[in-house]
Amino acid sequence: MFARFLSESPLLASDALPLTWFIVIGGVVAMPLLVLMPDYSYRYGLQWLGFYFACGGCSALVFAQAGLRRDYLLFLRDRFPSEVVVILLLMILGSVCAHGFIPQATGVLTMLMVFGTWPLLSFLWFIQRERHDHFYWFIRIVLGVVLAESLFLSCYQWLGLGMSSAGSLSIWPRIFLNVRDNNQWLACGFWIPISLWFSAHVPDRLSLPLPRFAPSSVIGLTAMFWYLDLLTYGRGAFLAMLFSVACASFWCFRSLGRPVTQRFLRDQLIGFGLALLGVFALRSSLPFFNMTSRLAVDLGRSESGRWQILLHWIDGWLKTSVFWGQGWGVIPENVAWAPWSKDPHNVYVQILADGGLWGVGCIVLALIVLLRSMRQQSLTLPSLAFAAGLFVYQGVDRIWAISSGLFCILVYGSFFVSQIQLKENSSRLLSGNILFLVGVCLPAVALFLLLTSDGRP
Repeated sequence: MFARFLSESPLLASDALPLTWFIVIGGVVAMPLLVLMPDYSYRYGLQWLGFYFACGGCSALVFAQAGLRRDYLLFLRDRFPSEVVVILLLMILGSVCAHGFIPQATGVLTMLMVFGTWPLLSFLWFIQRERHDHFYWFIRIVLGVVLAESLFLSCYQWLGLGMSSAGSLSIWPRIFLNVRDNNQWLACGFWIPISLWFSAHVPDRLSLPLPRFAPSSVIGLTAMFWYLDLLTYGRGAFLAMLFSVACASFWCFRSLGRPVTQRFLRDQLIGFGLALLGVFALRSSLPFFNMTSRLAVDLGRSESGRWQILLHWIDGWLKTSVFWGQGWGVIPENVAWAPWSKDPHNVYVQILADGGLWGVGCIVLALIVLLRSMRQQSLTLPSLAFAAGLFVYQGVDRIWAISSGLFCILVYGSFFVSQIQLKENSSRLLSGNILFLVGVCLPAVALFLLLTSDGRP
């Protein structure tokens, strides 16, 4: 029976297997490993190991099939904004010319792997556009991770265990090592309950093939996201989800009118109220006081405070090179050691410090080219809610400290790009050929990272 299921499953068809591999190895396998691994020191390494295997294996499964190779090249030339990724590759090349390859080897190779995997996943989503098995499956994975972590951390609170303590892992499992690493799943995944609400109430206005949920179930899912955020005092996810709701409300008001917007905001408030009551019942205190006190502590710290670390990173950028930055993944020498000092917990500051004005200019140019290459009707509510949450969260907390953050961004970003319609561009032929060559090299890049990386870019 199991062999028959494997042979008939649409997830294991030859053209669907690469996407299945990426989701399973990069996400599904990594989560049980983390739950079952009580050793603090191995968790980051295991997640990056799964991510490297997911990217390299996905590329190998595509390029091993002649039909997929041919279709992928045509996709890069016609249906993907290849010129955008080529601009980002030029950004990396300029930094390597300025600083050399060795000092920033891990960061540069990881960026190459991400930029090479993004178009590959977009192609795989595109060829599966008539079948929605992967999309439904991934939504269930995200909701399952949020539900499981909510249950785990509720038990932590009930038992009085430290939610980020390494010693607590041997007593009770949790998925994420740092209690607030789950916040990136909340910030980047909150578009799912938002989109499910519109799918349940106005299905004809949403083009995505979302699974149908009852309106009461959607409120429950919304409450679950807010509950996990409030339970962990996640300021970044709180602001990101709030901004996603604001953007969705603006879209709803412009597209559907005031009555639907009022119903949407009412159900969002109900979900938030239920989450707040749940946290209050478990903890007998409101989470906002702790968020405020944590902010005051961060502002009051001296050498190892997060605001001071931001200033150290900016100072390192100014002292190294304002135009070229200090190199991708290079830690400034003047940063005082702290558990969070390996990154400034602000992606925009890190891009400025690592890539300098050159990196910032290339990324801004790439965004402009992407927006100009898209047709007007390509922007949808789910992509807007996702982009809003990602934009805010990156300015408050880290998104790529663990590989699950990159995993989420790659899956979401590639799916939304596969849905957009592009204007014709004569430069896409050359840029598509360049990206094709980068994709061919992905297994070698992943292997090199496995052999040389210290487990964290």
